[in-house]
Amino acid sequence: MCFSKYQQRLPYDLLSSLANVLLDGTVFEIVASLREVQQLEERNLSNKRIKLINEHKCRFVSIFTFIYFLFILCFWFYKIQLKF
Repeated sequence: MCFSKYQQRLPYDLLSSLANVLLDGTVFEIVASLREVQQLEERNLSNKRIKLINEHKCRFVSIFTFIYFLFILCFWFYKIQLKF
């Protein structure tokens, strides 16, 4: 099967402009800058995620401690009632 008859041809001036842009290095500089921005954003999001996980762990420990305290308190009151 021959795809050449379906292939869309780009004008030579467009191809020349694209080649000049690539040779200029501007595209590579833009890509490098975008890569740096992406890495900074990913690092920032990772730090936020770690911070949020640690906050949730602290809240879980606080809630668990509070429930444990209530359990001990209820058990203590129950023992007192049995003595009287």
